[in-house]
Amino acid sequence: MRSGIAGLTFVCVLTLTLNSLIPASIRAEEDSAPKGANTRIDAEVEDTGPTHEIKQTVDKIIVQLRSIGSTPEWRDNVTALVRDKFNFEVMSQGVLGPYWHRVSDEERERFIELFALLLEETYIGRVREYTDEEIRFGNEQIREGRAMVDTYVAMESGDEIPISYKMLQRNDEWQVYDVVIEEVSLVRNYRSSYSSVLRKKDIGGLLEEMQGKIDELKKRQIKEDGNA
Repeated sequence: MRSGIAGLTFVCVLTLTLNSLIPASIRAEEDSAPKGANTRIDAEVEDTGPTHEIKQTVDKIIVQLRSIGSTPEWRDNVTALVRDKFNFEVMSQGVLGPYWHRVSDEERERFIELFALLLEETYIGRVREYTDEEIRFGNEQIREGRAMVDTYVAMESGDEIPISYKMLQRNDEWQVYDVVIEEVSLVRNYRSSYSSVLRKKDIGGLLEEMQGKIDELKKRQIKEDGNA
């Protein structure tokens, strides 16, 4: 299934943002990853299921992105839609790994909130940077309440970035709990990065670093909005 939308799209911006968070040295090792196969066309998309739900979210966010500069609420609306589709609690548990059971309930809640804010602020800060990319959806695999949806982002260079969304079913709804970019897991990458911080500074030090990064991103966004 090809989505040739002239303008910004949620999946493209978010996945390119997530791709930027993975070190270039790791991405370079995955350049030989196989490209897409068994792609769908619009007529073959089921009316229910994980691919359908991602596409629905994309359509809703496109409406908000088209209102940038004219509707002050677009930022809050986009954030709400992202939070509705991504399960940040499950993502956070995967990122913290064994440390999840070593921290207090309050520290877990704080980490979930900061992790969600970090991805959102990074995403919002880059939302104006990408236009006219194309996205196509490939295989959809479902097994025992979990699914993987393959997508491919076409770049201006002619290359494609393969991105897969790992999803789980909660209360008849499919939510994303990991994003695999060029065969590199976002959750696993963050776990590796944060584990080194936790060994040196414990959870308090990690939370402080995350808050500092979020504050930095917010200041940059305020400055960019002022120059817009």
